[in-house]
Amino acid sequence: MYRVNSISIVSDRELDVQFDTGETKRCDISRYFDKGLFRQLSNPKLFRQVRAIPYGIEWPNEADLSSDTLFAIGQTIITQIETVTEARS
Repeated sequence: MYRVNSISIVSDRELDVQFDTGETKRCDISRYFDKGLFRQLSNPKLFRQVRAIPYGIEWPNEADLSSDTLFAIGQTIITQIETVTEARS
C-alpha cells in the first residue's frame, strides 16, 4: 500500500497527491461526485477541506479514498528521479 506524503488542491475537483514513491499524481475526484457521501464534495467549500492521512485522504463528511485508489486513478505529473553516481577510476 502506498503512503500519501502530501496533497495540493488544484481545482474544485482535482488534487495533486505526492506518494512515498516520490511520484506526484493528479487525481480527478469528480468521477465519484455521483456516489454516496462524495455527492457533497461537488460543493467547492467542502471539497477544499480535504486532508491527507497516511494511507489516503479524507473530508469532514467522512468521505475518504485510499492511497491505492488515488495511485490507480491519478495521472503521473512528477516521476521519481533517481540519482546515479558514477564510480571513479
